[in-house]
Amino acid sequence: MTLSDQQYLFAKDFIYLGIYIRDDEEIDKFSIGEVWRPLGWQKILYEQGKSQVLKGDHQDKMACDIYFWINGKFVKNEWENKPLLLEIGEYWEGLSQYNYWGGNFESFCDLNHFGRRKIINYLNNSD
Repeated sequence: MTLSDQQYLFAKDFIYLGIYIRDDEEIDKFSIGEVWRPLGWQKILYEQGKSQVLKGDHQDKMACDIYFWINGKFVKNEWENKPLLLEIGEYWEGLSQYNYWGGNFESFCDLNHFGRRKIINYLNNSD
């Protein structure tokens, strides 16, 4: 499976997630952050402790950050806010066995991160 095939599956699930969030009566609004992140920016985030990896799924356009507002307040990326977004994270992970939510990371709080694991090594494919 090529990288573009996998990016398509990620994008398709991401659309379903957006519709799900839109229909959630608890969410006032949401905005989309980074999907693609250049390696240089990733290195800066890693050095600042804002990322746990030097090469992540953002570099392959297989992750997106989403920011939420509930009851008129911005939901900060803090462990105590996980219950506010748990249903959304579970929905995302339920769309595919390859989808993962940063709210379920054990050592790093990343409530805004919605990603997809690559299925196979695509380096030998044409795209």
